[in-house]
Amino acid sequence: MNIAILGTGMVGRAFALRLLGLGYKVKLGTRNVESTLARTEADSKGTSPYASFAKENAHIPLQNFNDAIKECGIIINASEGIHSLELFSQLDFQQLAGKIVLDLALPLAFSPNRPPYLAPAFIDNSLGEQLQRLLPQSFVVKTLNTMPVALMLNPKLLEGNHNVFISGDNAEAKARIATLLQEFGWSKESILDLGGIMSARASEMYANLLFSIADTLGTYDFNIAIVRQTNPCSNIH
Repeated sequence: MNIAILGTGMVGRAFALRLLGLGYKVKLGTRNVESTLARTEADSKGTSPYASFAKENAHIPLQNFNDAIKECGIIINASEGIHSLELFSQLDFQQLAGKIVLDLALPLAFSPNRPPYLAPAFIDNSLGEQLQRLLPQSFVVKTLNTMPVALMLNPKLLEGNHNVFISGDNAEAKARIATLLQEFGWSKESILDLGGIMSARASEMYANLLFSIADTLGTYDFNIAIVRQTNPCSNIH
């Protein structure tokens, strides 16, 4: 299967390399190929210019967004979440019809002297939901937005059991993404289906706690683990 990754930053590059290692055919999408290749400075997160990545990975095609999504069964949204709706609104909707959109973006806001936080406009209306409304003929699946990219692609970096969440309205699309998650190394038991795409609000809203914890610990090397009561009726009075 061909997979298109929209976004050429740290997350998009990491997904491209991991998926290639799993045997998928991958294309990276950007707004303007020439502009992306012409950049000479690191981005706001300190990621090196794309040209250096392209030099070492010339086998990964870089195309404009609409060319990248052609003939791809899965589209991964690795763009900055605050700009994702604008990006997708400019795509060829016919090319997206019937395809899975794996949305792992967080619509974040930034202010001085505080960690990143969920943009207020998305608190009661998740990015996942808005993408699904924008793309009614596509199947949006929200997942992998509660952890850093290293853990997304290799959960075994942390010892013990921990969880990844999945939201979406189409059962077949969620099953396909669950299979992909297992290829990344997530166990079947670790994947927790939260239900329809409206439940993406819950995982996106975790962003504020995620960044506060990271700011306190000084690291992103952690994830959520759901610990369940062995005998759920024992404490009911």
